Amino acid sequence: MGWKNVVNSSRPKSDGSHIFIGFVCFLLVFMACSVGKAEDWATYQHDNKRSGTTSEQLRLPLELVWAYQTRHAPQPAWPEPAKHDYHWRRNYNLKPIVTFDRAFQMVVAGGHLYFGSSADDKVYCLDASTGAERWSFFTEGPVRLAPTVANSRVYVGSDDGWAYCLDAENGTLLWRYKPSPQEHRIPGNERMISLWPVRSGVLIHNDLAVFCAGLFPTQGVYFASLDAKDGTERNKEQIEISSQGYLMMKQDKLFTPTGRTRPLPVSADGFSKNLLTKPRAYPYSSIRTGNVTFTGGENKVIASRAGNKKLWTAEVAGKAYGLAAADGKLFVSTDRGMIYCFGKKTAVKARIISPANNPSPYPENNLTAVYARTAKQITEQTGIRKGYCLVLGCGRGQLAYELARLTDLKIIGVEQDAEKVAAARNALDGAGLYGRVVVHHGSPNKLPYGKYLFNLIVSDRTIATGKLPGTAGEVFRLLRPCGGTAYIGQPEGINNKSFRPELQRWIKGTPPDRWKIKQDNGLWLTATRGRLPGSGQWSHQYADAGNSSYSGEKLIRRSMQLQWFGRPGAHDMLCRHSRPHAPLSTNGRLFILGDQHLYGLDAYNGTILWELESPELQTRVNLPRDSGYMAADDDYLYLAVKDKCWRIDAGTGKLAFSYDIAQPKRIPVKEVFDWGYLACEDDLIFGSGVRKGTFYADAKGPHYDGSKPLFSLENSKVCSDYLFAVGKVDGKVKWRYDGLIINSAIAVGGNRVYFVENRNSTANTRWFFLRRLAIKELWRDLYLVALDTGTGEKVWEKPADFVEGNIVFYLSYSDETILVVSSLYATSCYTLYAFNAPDGSLLWQKKSGYRKRKANSYDHSDHMQHPVIMEGVIYQDPHDFNLKAGVQGALVLSRWITVQGSKVFTRGGCDILSAAQGYLFGRGYGGNPCMFDLSKNGECVRITHVSRPGCWTNIIPAGGLVLIPEASSGCSCPYPVQTSMAFVSQNVSDPGAEE
Repeated sequence: MGWKNVVNSSRPKSDGSHIFIGFVCFLLVFMACSVGKAEDWATYQHDNKRSGTTSEQLRLPLELVWAYQTRHAPQPAWPEPAKHDYHWRRNYNLKPIVTFDRAFQMVVAGGHLYFGSSADDKVYCLDASTGAERWSFFTEGPVRLAPTVANSRVYVGSDDGWAYCLDAENGTLLWRYKPSPQEHRIPGNERMISLWPVRSGVLIHNDLAVFCAGLFPTQGVYFASLDAKDGTERNKEQIEISSQGYLMMKQDKLFTPTGRTRPLPVSADGFSKNLLTKPRAYPYSSIRTGNVTFTGGENKVIASRAGNKKLWTAEVAGKAYGLAAADGKLFVSTDRGMIYCFGKKTAVKARIISPANNPSPYPENNLTAVYARTAKQITEQTGIRKGYCLVLGCGRGQLAYELARLTDLKIIGVEQDAEKVAAARNALDGAGLYGRVVVHHGSPNKLPYGKYLFNLIVSDRTIATGKLPGTAGEVFRLLRPCGGTAYIGQPEGINNKSFRPELQRWIKGTPPDRWKIKQDNGLWLTATRGRLPGSGQWSHQYADAGNSSYSGEKLIRRSMQLQWFGRPGAHDMLCRHSRPHAPLSTNGRLFILGDQHLYGLDAYNGTILWELESPELQTRVNLPRDSGYMAADDDYLYLAVKDKCWRIDAGTGKLAFSYDIAQPKRIPVKEVFDWGYLACEDDLIFGSGVRKGTFYADAKGPHYDGSKPLFSLENSKVCSDYLFAVGKVDGKVKWRYDGLIINSAIAVGGNRVYFVENRNSTANTRWFFLRRLAIKELWRDLYLVALDTGTGEKVWEKPADFVEGNIVFYLSYSDETILVVSSLYATSCYTLYAFNAPDGSLLWQKKSGYRKRKANSYDHSDHMQHPVIMEGVIYQDPHDFNLKAGVQGALVLSRWITVQGSKVFTRGGCDILSAAQGYLFGRGYGGNPCMFDLSKNGECVRITHVSRPGCWTNIIPAGGLVLIPEASSGCSCPYPVQTSMAFVSQNVSDPGAEE
């Protein structure tokens, strides 16, 4: 039954034939009018139109009747938006749009108050008169939107991918339904959820329950309508919408909000406008009862009439995002997890209800000390205290409980016995841990979680019984590469003579060096997963110290599945137009530099391992005219900060060492220098000295796209006064080279460092106060130079007559070849030069026209593309060239098109390309992140519909993943989601795991 049929179907008519019943109804209405008409608030904002309006009359003033403090405050899915939309409205403050779960939104029906929790995955029922808890029901994911009550039933959706129907009186499950084709769970918004979460609410219309599941159309988003009574499927279809927010009816059409963008119709064309205009002083919520409007603000709610006449006010704790009116009462919920009930004045003192935590949720017995000792041993032996932990056969949750007490792990227990699942949930909930520790009902033999997700895998069942969970291959599939560890066994004190043969049987047929049987305070089976064979790293601004923009990644295929999504969001990122530094990824970690923020993440599951916030993290942008200033190896992240380079522990974020900038030889000491260029290679750190004030630091509006007049300082190249190398271990200066060096033209490779030096007297004297190379005269007397990386001795130098790079000027190294790319505004083309790296001899010189989105286009990076050098081929968008010979290939990247319906989309936008073996990555049609399959003439494959990448290097393939950190800060364009994401190929066999 399609939705068009649903909205046009006839509604049941009331009988209206019983005079006595009618008379009684008249009396009831008359009595209600004298004290305020009683009316349920059975769905979000009262009705399916989300009008926020009720005929309920509240008699003012109101007084606090009761307050309920939930055990946990709400855990909203999305953080604050970017601070400003710098491009369209300079310094315009952006307001939060995706706020549906900032508070526990309430519905009130039949004298009961219902809400769902995003913190502990439960649906609650309170007595609306007293605030006492009547019942609660666990789902297997956050409940982010309010329930709907109809016909004595409660309907609710969860991030676990299911829609639930519960008995309104006692919370008994009546039915549940998921529209997705399978169970598949990933980390999303820092919780383990379904790939298809239900974030639309459940709308009841004409005896149908309708909802949407899924946020990412490329992964599948489903619209379903069910028989509201028994959950029978009436209709299900896949839709191209990112559904987030409450479904609503307007003019007999069904609309679904789409996150940051306007609501879209499910079954008809057109858009819906905003539902409410909220007063600025009280911006968080607004409802109307009769002719009185209630609005929620910061720590306060007010009642007013037309003309903004204030009638009543009350204080609350937090931002009042939730309002409901029913039974003569006003209900308020805030972002701190408080729920308030205001009603008529009584002599009874208001009740303050706060559930207490049980510090000892498990009875003392012989196993209590064993679990505590075992959890300590696991933690000490593995050293894993952050990330995701899987407890197989978790029983009643005792091992999970002890691990939670010792670590910051997010723990997922899996248990097949439903009775034990219920017992574990109740115990962990009573201890105040549920949410960070959750229990899923299922079999360990086939688990619904994506591969590579877990930092630690253990088994409660094995400790208690000696029985091993599932299969060794399934456990290994789930382990995070680059250090994920399984630690399964039995501690001392449990006598099980058959346990060693059981361990040997369980690992039979696996590679002999994968699992180790270890006797240490018991008998244990351990496995630690290493780096994925064939995976690459992105250690510098353009992938490597040679600036190739190719990570060496070999595990990517065109069929991509979402691995995780979540923080960081747009709020603490730099404006996309400022073209900030690229993210980096090495050894299974992801590093993201924002606006005075630096993040270290687990690349495989999105866990934020650490976060640094400091004004010393200077804003440095316009990277096309500067150099990278962040680099990483397996253990450390290196970051140029003013006149130093910080060596930061990659796992903890702690400052391990600080390198001092080398002092110049010929410049007076009074000159102040900042650390400019930064690269790391082998046991050396390479740096340069840049005169203070030269870096581009305005990240609040400029495009830096070269479309301004020729002499605009936005196009000028940052230059260094000297280049140097220091030892990685001791920080001592190994060598120093003085010269005016163009930062964007420095690369390291083949035991040499290469750069372009300007020896023009004008550039070296008259322009001493600002080290930016701009006008034509300053491009004279250029030299291409190579130094020995170990000694700094000059290997060779060559005078070079490069075409003036008044737009961009790059130098890259790959396979003993140096590539220089110069972009001249007047000629509408790039000039490419290839040199033999050992001696500096010119191999070839070519011209390549710009990729143009439209005629005479000089913006959005058409003329700023950084080259990709991958396996002997240069991709200088829009053409490709043989690296050694300069022969132009047949591929013309500007022909990358995808036909969708009647529209033809071409590659466009202001980003640049990155590469994994066989694929290039960048903006494609719709401005979305796309991959271009080089085996099929660059055919465009959209990775996701919901977001846009940044305006410079943002999509990086590394570690078997495609990583897309949030980089659209300040963007008000119609993209539903601003989030960091990772994708993994579906059709690549798991290296090393059994079939």
